[in-house]
Amino acid sequence: LGGGINSIKRNSWYPTRSVGVYTAVGYDWLYDYPGFAQALKDEVKGQLELWTDGVWDPTINTVQWAVNDVSNNYFWGHMNMTIRAGYSLYGDSSKAQGYIDLVRNKFETQARSFLSTQGAGGDWLEGTNYNSSHYIFDFLAPIKTATGEDLFSDPNFTFLREAVLYWLYVNVPPLGQDVFPIGDQSQGVYQGLFTAGSFLKMASAYLTGSEASYAKYFTDNATVYSAYRVSNFSKF
Repeated sequence: LGGGINSIKRNSWYPTRSVGVYTAVGYDWLYDYPGFAQALKDEVKGQLELWTDGVWDPTINTVQWAVNDVSNNYFWGHMNMTIRAGYSLYGDSSKAQGYIDLVRNKFETQARSFLSTQGAGGDWLEGTNYNSSHYIFDFLAPIKTATGEDLFSDPNFTFLREAVLYWLYVNVPPLGQDVFPIGDQSQGVYQGLFTAGSFLKMASAYLTGSEASYAKYFTDNATVYSAYRVSNFSKF
């Protein structure tokens, strides 16, 4: 937290998806913990506000492709930090509702349009490595938890169900051994498998119906992925 705005600006604001998200989640989870004193809460709140204000302010964040390109993984990192900052700071910050409204509006006016046209079918312009479909679960889950609104079940939002089939189709037999290396794919299988596995694991938890069953079958039976998920980074 001591790094101020620089804590999150490196690499075109890449850490919003990690440092930003984890800080917002920690603020919420630790809120009633005795050791989370008011002075520390104020410090964390101020840092979250600084980061969230900054990432959307073009005078501070000059990397504007990352705040407007729905097909880019950076966009979803910013969206996921902001939605969590909004809900975690709700009641403590006058800015919280604005954060929620900002990214909900971006989802409705920008993301849904992309996901039903260029992203239709579950494919992603950045390929299998940088595919951001799993980040959409990360974005919608806190909305459901905080408000009860279940966008996963919206009959007009079919992208996530389509993407389940996409990830199964690009899987190279035998099940869970590899994914077809579309786009900027790193050497070896594990980054693609991690992206596929992350998406399908969340699909099995949040979706219903046949697509959820397909996703659960993959995560329960894909041999290499099953071993990989136990010790995520041991094979890198």
